[in-house]
Amino acid sequence: VANAPGKGADLDRCKNVILRNGLIHDSADSGILLEKYVVNCLLENIEIYGANGTGMVIGNFCHDNIIRKLVIHDIIDKTGGRGDGIDIEHPASGAGLDDASNVYNITFDHCEIYKVMHDAYDLDGKDLILTGCIARDNGTEEPMNNFKFWQKGVKLINCISTNCKWGLTGGLEMKVYNSIFASNGSTIRAGTAQVDANRSTEFVNCIFYNNTNGLAGAKDAVLHPNSDYNITFNSGNLPGLGTHTR
Repeated sequence: VANAPGKGADLDRCKNVILRNGLIHDSADSGILLEKYVVNCLLENIEIYGANGTGMVIGNFCHDNIIRKLVIHDIIDKTGGRGDGIDIEHPASGAGLDDASNVYNITFDHCEIYKVMHDAYDLDGKDLILTGCIARDNGTEEPMNNFKFWQKGVKLINCISTNCKWGLTGGLEMKVYNSIFASNGSTIRAGTAQVDANRSTEFVNCIFYNNTNGLAGAKDAVLHPNSDYNITFNSGNLPGLGTHTR
């Protein structure tokens, strides 16, 4: 789909749909919109670039979907939209309110987002799993986050966050396994007042390398001090780990 006058693809109230092996570029609006009530769908092996606004928007009441091998890059904001890679819309009751989101059980499998104007992954959903996902070289204007979360139950597994102002923002009771945070402005940052700043987030077997700062306002983040769990170099002071140089 090239040069669509609106969105590249618009799915609304869909179930059991497979969208696979596609290229969407230079749409006048978002590349893909999962509008409402999109359930049990698979989006796989799709590339999106040049969209005006957001690469993919996931609307309210979407759940139990798999997004696999999605590549989003070079997303801009010509008309005051979002300029994000993937955006899960905030619920009507308010952004980041605990348990407010009606988007849940979405898996992002080996997705990659780079060179977007604002946030790579801005996800206001519960019980999300990101495995093998990459966010790099993002953010030319605020907000500038590689990974930003608002709700409970998020898992990051084998993910990479590099070269952005904020490596990871927000998240409640989040688990981060086997992931790398490198060359970011800050490794971990508090989100909004509602998000309450990485509450009870746990990092296991992660590497923090060459980040300007360690934690910026994070609360109750747990980084296991044993070297078998986490390694940090040149990343500021992280709880239980201190500062190391290499």
